[in-house]
Amino acid sequence: MHPHSLLIKPESIYLIRLIGELDAQWLEYFKDISIAVSTGTGRPDVSTISLHGADQAQLLGLLNMLYSYQYPILSIESVGIPVEMPDAA
Repeated sequence: MHPHSLLIKPESIYLIRLIGELDAQWLEYFKDISIAVSTGTGRPDVSTISLHGADQAQLLGLLNMLYSYQYPILSIESVGIPVEMPDAA
């Protein structure tokens, strides 16, 4: 492994943007998420999911569920300080 490789923290905050309107029922399936829906005239609705304190397994579970409901995913972003450089020896 390269000494300057980035390390992913076990828990991060992820923002997932997708086409479609998610309702509050999704809040029952997953802990620590929030959903915001942007609607526009003549444009499709876009939902933004904020997944807080999640590891990559939880992220994958959510993505698999979105895939099974055929929601087109626009973007996935890790926000906050999700990566850190290892200390120089």
